[in-house]
Amino acid sequence: MNIATRNTIIWVSANVIGISAFLFVAAQTWLEPALRDIPGASAGSPIVWVLGALPIALVFVVLHIGAGVRAYRKRSDINRLPSKYLWVTFISWIVILAIDHVHH
Repeated sequence: MNIATRNTIIWVSANVIGISAFLFVAAQTWLEPALRDIPGASAGSPIVWVLGALPIALVFVVLHIGAGVRAYRKRSDINRLPSKYLWVTFISWIVILAIDHVHH
């Protein structure tokens, strides 16, 4: 296994673990479907989301920005992260954040 393949596996695995952790923490603050139409009903405290789920998402935002800058700077480097995996994981995070938003 070459280093580029190993880096790709690590990158995708880290994102899968991060998305799983984010969803686990964020789901604690999701509103129950039966309460969705009740005015003033709320789920878990927003502080739980801010202190739990948000830091996980922010870590991966920073990692994606760093990986994007690295891939741009080292376009000719054989060890760079393939851009398709960078985009797939980035889009996955956007979808997960949208799903989280819908559940609040």
